[in-house]
Amino acid sequence: MLLIDTSLFKNLEKLAKQTDLLLWNAYDSAVRKTYNKVKSRLVFPTFANGKIRVSEQEARFFFIRALEDSPFLYSVETPTLRRYHQSGKSSSRASFDVTIRDYKTNSLLNCEFKFGGISPRRKSSKSVAKDLEKLLRDPGDGLWFHLLEAVDNSTLLNVLTIIARDIKALLSRYPNEIDPKSLVFHISVLRQHFSIHKEVVLNPKADMEASLERQLNFTYKVTRNAILSVQGKNEWRVFQFRRQDLGGKLISQSINE
Repeated sequence: MLLIDTSLFKNLEKLAKQTDLLLWNAYDSAVRKTYNKVKSRLVFPTFANGKIRVSEQEARFFFIRALEDSPFLYSVETPTLRRYHQSGKSSSRASFDVTIRDYKTNSLLNCEFKFGGISPRRKSSKSVAKDLEKLLRDPGDGLWFHLLEAVDNSTLLNVLTIIARDIKALLSRYPNEIDPKSLVFHISVLRQHFSIHKEVVLNPKADMEASLERQLNFTYKVTRNAILSVQGKNEWRVFQFRRQDLGGKLISQSINE
């Protein structure tokens, strides 16, 4: 069941895929040091030892680049309507990384960007929970865009398990402050050139203890440089990116059907 307007959902998928392509091209150029072939002027920086530095900022800036060619307006660092106790002793306004808006500047979707893997063994995932809290407690639907440099066969499951755990905790803690809403999850993997995309409907009045983990489950197999197979798509949209023999251009291929 989709809560997000169909047109917005289709445009959002397109925006996410365009962002993927920009990310892949920039990362590939950084690995190969062929900066004359980048599709955008933004490049990944490197540390003194030559290792590529990756962060959520590249995902956010490339997403904004895609928004410039879309039918939407947007704002950055958008103040939240609620106040949050996320640091210090007193509550304060937080902000969303990006908010997608219509031409009357009405808010359509709040977006948060995150980078890096998460171990389920960690007692605290505060950096994830605090951003999920904003998306859940503030009015409106949301996008969670998660960037990973590379994955093994358990990385995505670990990330999605932590996300499900934190959402369930927030739904339990704030049952009267969260309205039914949709969160779109997009996880983009740089080295193996694939991404997954799905809308999850959250209803705090329903029993989501088991359904959240089921909805967010995704099983797959990868090598160091590619995704090999998907054992259970579970309604995830899966996009794979391959290098053409001629010109080295990255193209997207859906592996959903």
